[in-house]
Amino acid sequence: PGFFIQPSTTGATVSMIGEKIGEKIGVKICGFTNVADALAAVDAGADYLGLNFFAGSKRRIDVVTARAIASAVAGRAGLVGVFVNHSAADIRAIAAAVPLGVVQLHGDEPPSVGGELAVLPGTDSRTTAERTGNAARGQPVAATPLSSLAVWRAVRCSDVTDLAAVAAWVEAYHAAARRPLDALLVDAYDPHDYGGTGKRADLAVFAALRARFPQLPLWLAGGLTPENVAM
Repeated sequence: PGFFIQPSTTGATVSMIGEKIGEKIGVKICGFTNVADALAAVDAGADYLGLNFFAGSKRRIDVVTARAIASAVAGRAGLVGVFVNHSAADIRAIAAAVPLGVVQLHGDEPPSVGGELAVLPGTDSRTTAERTGNAARGQPVAATPLSSLAVWRAVRCSDVTDLAAVAAWVEAYHAAARRPLDALLVDAYDPHDYGGTGKRADLAVFAALRARFPQLPLWLAGGLTPENVAM
Protein backbone atom coordinates (compact mmCIF):
# COMPACT_ATOMS: atom_id res chain seq x y z
CA PRO A 1 0.00 0.00 0.00
CA GLY A 2 1.16 3.50 -0.77
CA PHE A 3 0.37 7.14 -0.23
CA PHE A 4 0.85 10.37 -2.09
CA ILE A 5 0.91 13.99 -1.01
CA GLN A 6 -0.42 16.51 -3.51
CA PRO A 7 0.00 20.29 -3.28
CA SER A 8 -1.68 23.04 -5.28
CA THR A 9 0.42 25.53 -7.21
CA THR A 10 -0.38 28.24 -9.74
CA GLY A 11 0.23 25.73 -12.51
CA ALA A 12 0.45 21.97 -12.35
CA THR A 13 0.01 20.12 -9.07
CA VAL A 14 2.92 18.14 -7.73
CA SER A 15 2.20 14.86 -5.98
CA MET A 16 4.39 12.36 -4.22
CA ILE A 17 3.30 8.75 -4.42
CA GLY A 18 4.48 6.42 -1.70
CA GLU A 19 3.98 3.40 -3.93
CA LYS A 20 7.59 2.55 -4.70
CA ILE A 21 8.95 2.01 -8.19
CA GLY A 22 11.87 -0.21 -7.32
CA GLU A 23 13.58 1.70 -4.52
CA LYS A 24 12.38 5.13 -5.71
CA ILE A 25 9.34 6.99 -4.40
CA GLY A 26 7.16 7.86 -7.38
CA VAL A 27 6.18 11.44 -8.22
CA LYS A 28 2.93 12.50 -9.89
CA ILE A 29 2.35 15.97 -11.30
CA CYS A 30 -1.21 16.91 -12.15
CA GLY A 31 -2.91 19.63 -14.17
CA PHE A 32 -0.96 19.88 -17.43
CA THR A 33 -2.34 21.98 -20.25
CA ASN A 34 0.54 21.84 -22.75
CA VAL A 35 3.28 19.57 -24.06
CA ALA A 36 6.18 21.76 -22.98
CA ASP A 37 5.23 21.62 -19.30
CA ALA A 38 4.63 17.88 -19.48
CA LEU A 39 8.06 17.28 -21.00
CA ALA A 40 9.69 19.51 -18.40
CA ALA A 41 8.05 17.47 -15.65
CA VAL A 42 9.18 14.17 -17.11
CA ASP A 43 12.69 15.53 -17.61
CA ALA A 44 12.66 16.51 -13.92
CA GLY A 45 11.77 12.96 -12.93
CA ALA A 46 7.97 12.75 -12.76
CA ASP A 47 6.68 9.19 -12.99
CA TYR A 48 2.97 9.96 -13.45
CA LEU A 49 1.21 12.84 -15.21
CA GLY A 50 -2.34 13.83 -14.28
CA LEU A 51 -4.64 15.12 -17.03
CA ASN A 52 -7.67 16.99 -15.71
CA PHE A 53 -10.86 16.63 -17.76
CA PHE A 54 -13.13 18.48 -15.27
CA ALA A 55 -14.95 21.32 -17.04
CA GLY A 56 -14.94 23.42 -13.87
CA SER A 57 -11.16 23.41 -13.50
CA LYS A 58 -8.83 26.13 -14.75
CA ARG A 59 -6.48 23.28 -15.66
CA ARG A 60 -9.00 21.45 -17.83
CA ILE A 61 -7.50 19.78 -20.87
CA ASP A 62 -9.15 18.74 -24.13
CA VAL A 63 -8.67 15.38 -25.79
CA VAL A 64 -6.54 16.77 -28.63
CA THR A 65 -4.03 18.29 -26.22
CA ALA A 66 -4.14 15.22 -24.00
CA ARG A 67 -3.26 13.03 -26.97
CA ALA A 68 -0.38 15.34 -27.87
CA ILE A 69 0.98 15.09 -24.33
CA ALA A 70 0.55 11.32 -24.33
CA SER A 71 2.48 11.06 -27.58
CA ALA A 72 5.25 13.33 -26.33
CA VAL A 73 5.84 11.42 -23.09
CA ALA A 74 5.12 7.91 -24.37
CA GLY A 75 7.31 5.36 -22.61
CA ARG A 76 8.45 7.87 -20.00
CA ALA A 77 5.47 8.44 -17.67
CA GLY A 78 2.12 6.91 -16.76
CA LEU A 79 -1.05 8.90 -17.45
CA VAL A 80 -3.84 9.48 -14.92
CA GLY A 81 -7.15 10.93 -16.11
CA VAL A 82 -8.87 13.09 -13.48
CA PHE A 83 -12.68 13.11 -13.76
CA VAL A 84 -15.33 14.95 -11.74
CA ASN A 85 -18.92 13.72 -12.08
CA HIS A 86 -18.46 12.44 -15.64
CA SER A 87 -20.67 9.63 -16.81
CA ALA A 88 -19.11 6.23 -17.42
CA ALA A 89 -19.80 6.73 -21.14
CA ASP A 90 -17.88 10.02 -21.19
CA ILE A 91 -14.95 8.48 -19.30
CA ARG A 92 -14.87 5.54 -21.69
CA ALA A 93 -14.88 7.85 -24.70
CA ILE A 94 -11.92 9.86 -23.38
CA ALA A 95 -10.03 6.73 -22.32
CA ALA A 96 -10.55 5.27 -25.79
CA ALA A 97 -8.91 8.37 -27.31
CA VAL A 98 -6.14 8.94 -24.75
CA PRO A 99 -3.87 6.08 -23.51
CA LEU A 100 -4.68 6.44 -19.81
CA GLY A 101 -3.53 3.91 -17.27
CA VAL A 102 -5.72 5.18 -14.44
CA VAL A 103 -9.14 6.79 -14.03
CA GLN A 104 -9.25 9.01 -10.94
CA LEU A 105 -12.83 9.67 -9.79
CA HIS A 106 -12.61 13.00 -7.97
CA GLY A 107 -16.24 14.08 -7.67
CA ASP A 108 -19.48 12.75 -6.23
CA GLU A 109 -19.69 9.72 -8.49
CA PRO A 110 -21.87 6.83 -7.30
CA PRO A 111 -20.20 3.42 -6.98
CA SER A 112 -22.06 2.29 -10.09
CA VAL A 113 -19.86 4.52 -12.31
CA GLY A 114 -16.74 2.69 -11.18
CA GLY A 115 -18.55 -0.56 -11.64
CA GLU A 116 -19.51 0.30 -15.21
CA LEU A 117 -15.86 1.04 -15.94
CA ALA A 118 -14.59 -2.14 -14.33
CA VAL A 119 -17.15 -4.69 -15.49
CA LEU A 120 -15.89 -5.20 -19.02
CA PRO A 121 -14.88 -8.33 -20.96
CA GLY A 122 -11.37 -9.45 -20.11
CA THR A 123 -11.03 -7.32 -16.98
CA ASP A 124 -7.36 -6.94 -16.16
CA SER A 125 -6.36 -8.44 -12.81
CA ARG A 126 -2.99 -6.66 -12.60
CA THR A 127 -2.29 -4.31 -9.72
CA THR A 128 -2.25 -0.53 -10.12
CA ALA A 129 1.52 -0.56 -9.99
CA GLU A 130 1.73 -3.15 -12.74
CA ARG A 131 -0.72 -1.25 -14.95
CA THR A 132 0.83 2.17 -14.52
CA GLY A 133 4.43 1.38 -13.70
CA ASN A 134 5.77 0.43 -17.12
CA ALA A 135 6.09 4.04 -18.20
CA ALA A 136 7.68 5.03 -14.93
CA ARG A 137 10.28 2.31 -15.45
CA GLY A 138 10.99 3.59 -18.95
CA GLN A 139 9.14 0.76 -20.69
CA PRO A 140 6.92 1.40 -23.73
CA VAL A 141 3.28 2.27 -23.15
CA ALA A 142 0.65 1.30 -25.69
CA ALA A 143 -2.94 2.51 -25.76
CA THR A 144 -4.63 1.05 -22.69
CA PRO A 145 -7.60 -1.28 -23.26
CA LEU A 146 -10.66 -0.02 -21.39
CA SER A 147 -10.79 -3.33 -19.53
CA SER A 148 -7.41 -2.71 -17.91
CA LEU A 149 -7.98 0.79 -16.54
CA ALA A 150 -7.18 1.13 -12.86
CA VAL A 151 -9.78 3.05 -10.83
CA TRP A 152 -8.82 5.37 -7.97
CA ARG A 153 -11.43 7.05 -5.77
CA ALA A 154 -10.76 10.49 -4.25
CA VAL A 155 -12.41 11.22 -0.90
CA ARG A 156 -12.63 14.55 0.91
CA CYS A 157 -13.50 13.84 4.54
CA SER A 158 -14.15 16.76 6.89
CA ASP A 159 -13.37 14.55 9.88
CA VAL A 160 -13.28 10.90 10.91
CA THR A 161 -17.07 10.78 11.23
CA ASP A 162 -17.23 10.66 7.40
CA LEU A 163 -15.47 7.29 7.29
CA ALA A 164 -18.67 5.27 7.38
CA ALA A 165 -19.77 6.87 4.10
CA VAL A 166 -16.40 6.08 2.52
CA ALA A 167 -16.59 2.46 3.68
CA ALA A 168 -20.11 2.14 2.28
CA TRP A 169 -18.95 3.53 -1.10
CA VAL A 170 -16.01 1.13 -1.28
CA GLU A 171 -18.19 -1.86 -0.41
CA ALA A 172 -20.80 -0.85 -2.99
CA TYR A 173 -18.05 -0.41 -5.60
CA HIS A 174 -16.71 -3.90 -4.91
CA ALA A 175 -20.20 -5.33 -5.35
CA ALA A 176 -20.84 -3.41 -8.60
CA ALA A 177 -17.42 -3.94 -10.13
CA ARG A 178 -16.84 -7.51 -8.91
CA ARG A 179 -13.20 -6.54 -8.32
CA PRO A 180 -11.39 -4.45 -5.70
CA LEU A 181 -10.96 -0.72 -5.96
CA ASP A 182 -7.37 0.02 -6.98
CA ALA A 183 -6.75 2.84 -4.50
CA LEU A 184 -8.25 5.58 -2.33
CA LEU A 185 -6.95 9.14 -2.57
CA VAL A 186 -7.45 11.23 0.59
CA ASP A 187 -7.72 14.91 -0.35
CA ALA A 188 -8.27 17.96 1.86
CA TYR A 189 -11.90 18.82 2.59
CA ASP A 190 -13.36 21.98 1.10
CA PRO A 191 -17.11 22.67 1.02
CA HIS A 192 -16.90 24.44 -2.35
CA ASP A 193 -14.05 22.89 -4.36
CA TYR A 194 -13.33 19.33 -5.46
CA GLY A 195 -9.56 19.67 -5.12
CA GLY A 196 -6.45 21.65 -5.96
CA THR A 197 -7.05 24.06 -3.06
CA GLY A 198 -3.60 23.77 -1.50
CA LYS A 199 -5.13 22.85 1.85
CA ARG A 200 -3.46 20.14 3.87
CA ALA A 201 -5.44 16.94 4.22
CA ASP A 202 -6.40 15.76 7.71
CA LEU A 203 -3.79 13.23 8.82
CA ALA A 204 -6.20 11.82 11.39
CA VAL A 205 -8.57 10.91 8.56
CA PHE A 206 -5.70 9.33 6.65
CA ALA A 207 -4.69 7.25 9.70
CA ALA A 208 -8.26 6.15 10.31
CA LEU A 209 -8.69 5.08 6.69
CA ARG A 210 -5.41 3.18 6.82
CA ALA A 211 -6.71 1.26 9.83
CA ARG A 212 -10.08 0.65 8.14
CA PHE A 213 -8.56 -0.46 4.79
CA PRO A 214 -5.18 -2.02 5.64
CA GLN A 215 -4.81 -3.79 2.27
CA LEU A 216 -6.02 -0.96 0.03
CA PRO A 217 -3.43 1.43 -1.46
CA LEU A 218 -4.16 4.73 0.27
CA TRP A 219 -2.83 8.03 -1.02
CA LEU A 220 -2.65 11.32 0.84
CA ALA A 221 -3.24 14.52 -1.16
CA GLY A 222 -3.29 18.19 -0.30
CA GLY A 223 -1.00 20.94 0.94
CA LEU A 224 2.41 19.53 0.00
CA THR A 225 5.39 21.65 1.04
CA PRO A 226 9.13 20.93 1.19
CA GLU A 227 8.82 20.83 4.98
CA ASN A 228 6.03 18.27 5.31
CA VAL A 229 7.41 16.12 2.48
CA ALA A 230 10.64 15.85 4.48
CA MET A 231 8.60 14.53 7.39
